[in-house]
Amino acid sequence: MKHTRKRLLALLLALSMCLSTLSASAWATEADGEEAASVPSVTSTDTILDTGNCGDELTWTLYSDYELTISGTGDMTDWDEASEVPWYSYCSYITSVTIPDGVTSIGAEAFAYCESLTSVTIPSSVTSIGKYAFEYCTGLTSVTIPSSVTSIGNGAFRSCESLTSVAVPDSVTSIGSGAFSDCTDLETVTIGSGVTSIGSYVFSNCQSLTAITVDEENTAYVSVDGILFNTAQTTLVCYPAGKSGEYTIPSTVTAIGDYAFSYCAGLTAVTIPDGVTSIG
Repeated sequence: MKHTRKRLLALLLALSMCLSTLSASAWATEADGEEAASVPSVTSTDTILDTGNCGDELTWTLYSDYELTISGTGDMTDWDEASEVPWYSYCSYITSVTIPDGVTSIGAEAFAYCESLTSVTIPSSVTSIGKYAFEYCTGLTSVTIPSSVTSIGNGAFRSCESLTSVAVPDSVTSIGSGAFSDCTDLETVTIGSGVTSIGSYVFSNCQSLTAITVDEENTAYVSVDGILFNTAQTTLVCYPAGKSGEYTIPSTVTAIGDYAFSYCAGLTAVTIPDGVTSIG
């Protein structure tokens, strides 16, 4: 009888230990499951490298694939130097930029030296492109300037060596000095009807540019044989650097603008009329 009782007690004890082990295992599995469920899946493109502010109501985020995203509304900060831009240390690696509708300006120096940037779409909410905003974006092959933009700052697209064409919309009233200078692959330029002010050396050293087109309704500028003049044709503003051969300046011209013939390597001779009193 004693042996039977001992065996029964031993059996009950073993059963109790098994149940305890199973309960602990189930609890641990459930806890692990809850912990796993609380951790979201993260893809490589979701990994944030850096983030910060770039305007009173604008923020920026750079992801691990070097996509830069601007978020918010309002004006972007104007920086005095490219090195002051918060993403400057990454700029040579940035491959794309997303600018949302609601951003009203592209800040000065904002994307200067973003050499790996190949294209950019500027939203229709932007009214101004700051000075040197895309300077030395040497990989930039295309840019769309929306009809909301009214001004393009000095050197805004300077040294965008891969840019092949530019269409300045009718909404733009001013183009700053050197805005498209040193764009050596630039072949076609169309200036809209609203432009009333063009700075000096805007298309200087655009070695592939053979003609500048101006909208017929423009009241301030005109294109004659691809050469840019003021409407009265009293000032020769720009002779495209890609044109070659000899050229005789029209007799109506009294002034030659600053850097009007700069980097015209194919130009073999120029005849200047007697009425010219000013050469920039």
